[in-house]
Amino acid sequence: MIVDKMTVIGLGLIGGSICSAVKKYGLAGEVVGFDTDSGAREYAEKNGFVDNCLESLNQKNDSGLVVVATYVDRIAETVREIAPYLNKGCIITDVGSVKLDVVESVESFLDRDLIFIGSHPIAGSEKPGIENSDPNLFKSCNAIITPSENTDEEFIDFISNFWRAIGSDVVRMDPALHDKIFAYVSHLPHVAAYALVNTLSSSDIENIFSYSGGGLKDYTRIASSSPEMWKTIFMQNKESLLECIRNFKNNLELIESAIEEENLNNLQAILEKAQKNKLSQ
Repeated sequence: MIVDKMTVIGLGLIGGSICSAVKKYGLAGEVVGFDTDSGAREYAEKNGFVDNCLESLNQKNDSGLVVVATYVDRIAETVREIAPYLNKGCIITDVGSVKLDVVESVESFLDRDLIFIGSHPIAGSEKPGIENSDPNLFKSCNAIITPSENTDEEFIDFISNFWRAIGSDVVRMDPALHDKIFAYVSHLPHVAAYALVNTLSSSDIENIFSYSGGGLKDYTRIASSSPEMWKTIFMQNKESLLECIRNFKNNLELIESAIEEENLNNLQAILEKAQKNKLSQ
């Protein structure tokens, strides 16, 4: 057992999967949930994801661990809201895919008697909601943790052990570096997928998606992800993401120019560079 009692705030795919994993591996004596959606709370209780649910965040909470699994633009405010009701020594983490703003914001107001360590489990699905939760979602996935310089090693060990206990490999990282990396490897691919689907949809070819092969379906699958969630991620990581988009546009323009000028040597060189970089991974 990792902790006697824990609370998960946000009972969507990730929050629900954390609850079910904790239950599966017996990591907490009691699991408490909360979501602003009463349907999610009812589903979690009925299906054994949690032992009970909070009716409000503004009530006494003696959990030793709190996981905030809300959209990224709500993480810091959620921590601010619950902080007065937590016991001293409570460890708080999150699951957001943007870290710097969250860490800096929370550290600006959090009482020293409470501990916040940012987390980002690299797991998920384009299918949202607690009904798609999976206790094995985090197996063999990286969980990035972004402690600040002020975080004691004992608390870092605690949160690392939590993620390892539900199957993840833990990677410790600076929050700013995290945001730059994931702007490239996660946020930009979502931007490109949404843009590609909209480009196809704007063509004058009827039923164009019915002609797509497996490659296109695999790539555009991520455009099925929640727009409400991804708009908040894009805005929270605005500067790093804009840098990525500009870089991507430059590379598109190189291909565009080579095709327009019928410069086969340049075009092949561009494609071979990409192939070589991909094969070297």
